[in-house]
Amino acid sequence: MKKVAKGKFGYTLSHRKWKILKLAVYVALALGVFLLGLITTKTTKNLMSIVAIVGALPISKELVGVIMSFKRKPMDKKLYQDISAKAGELEQIYELLFTTAEKSYAVEAVVIEGRDVICYTIDPKCETAALQTHLYKLLNANDYKQSVKVFTDYKKFMDRVGDLERREKEEIPYKQNPIYPDLNRDQLVKHTLLALSI
Repeated sequence: MKKVAKGKFGYTLSHRKWKILKLAVYVALALGVFLLGLITTKTTKNLMSIVAIVGALPISKELVGVIMSFKRKPMDKKLYQDISAKAGELEQIYELLFTTAEKSYAVEAVVIEGRDVICYTIDPKCETAALQTHLYKLLNANDYKQSVKVFTDYKKFMDRVGDLERREKEEIPYKQNPIYPDLNRDQLVKHTLLALSI
């Protein structure tokens, strides 16, 4: 089973599978430790039982992660192919989940070009203004002055992607990041958005 990197198409399903696998391993380890203690001492009152009970903490954490992963729907492959073809060489990110103190926002695609960050979500109830403000503030806090627009209308999003793809690439002066010296500005914005998403 190959792990898909965050921001790539297929991440949601891959992440879910890895979370389930991790949960199964934790459960097997805790159960194995408990049974080993039971078999060797013939009683549950032993140190191995305590270790198995303490092992329930990471199990519960992983269980929450598995439950949350089922709340996120994977991106449709045709949707991915259409956006990817239209965006061409622009920086693209897929299947992200941004969280605020109040709400979580599922974003199917993000396209970055110059000072523009455009997002597409299939959630018709998405509070686009709140998400735009949230992303704008996060990027601004990381010294990226970006225009952020969130679309729920597929046609408008695709039209905007086409506009960004066709326009002449603008060179924006930026401070090179010493940690990532090989990344250009758009790639650094992409890296920041990936770091800020789940």
